[in-house]
Amino acid sequence: MTVPKRKRSWFLVGLFALLGSCVGLVTSLWVSAAYRHRVRGREPAAVNVTEEMGGPPRPRSARRPLVAAADFDHLPRAPQEVPARITAEERSDRFEAALRRHSEEAVDPSWATRSKASLEKVLGAVAEVKSFSLVRIDCRSTTCVGTFDWPSYQDAVDQSGALLHSRFRPNCYREIVLPEPANKAAKYRGNFLVDCGKGGEFPLPD
Repeated sequence: MTVPKRKRSWFLVGLFALLGSCVGLVTSLWVSAAYRHRVRGREPAAVNVTEEMGGPPRPRSARRPLVAAADFDHLPRAPQEVPARITAEERSDRFEAALRRHSEEAVDPSWATRSKASLEKVLGAVAEVKSFSLVRIDCRSTTCVGTFDWPSYQDAVDQSGALLHSRFRPNCYREIVLPEPANKAAKYRGNFLVDCGKGGEFPLPD
């Protein structure tokens, strides 16, 4: 049976159109896969938001803890129990709760006497050099709290790192939280916590 020329022409046109559609579909799928591969290659590293407050999260490799324990061999690392992100108010509330637990803690006379003498000697010297005042040191059985006076809130913020980085025994987890006062220019009192209940005591390097 012979196919008329006219029908054969329409048949060829339809065949070429079908082939063109198939080629276009394959090309589109290939371009889409290549684009997804390139986008995956540019995805940022996992973000770590456990240690700092304020500001946008940064890649893990770019972040630094509030206290750079890795830069000071004598500093114990803080336990990893802080949630991914907490507000300044929550951090202040937690610190106040830790201070209350300290005040309710029983006293081990031997440990408390030894720890208090060490902290008074070292932190008293730091305060004298930095021009702020050591008010008192109170030690119990696993925790000590130092109370300090600064000329202003900004002085406390600028100089509190000297307490965190001091070499003293007991060499345990240490923390200081400085809530912002209504009058930043006024004399400022803050507390410094040493907690040997969080990971125990670490040896000081030679």
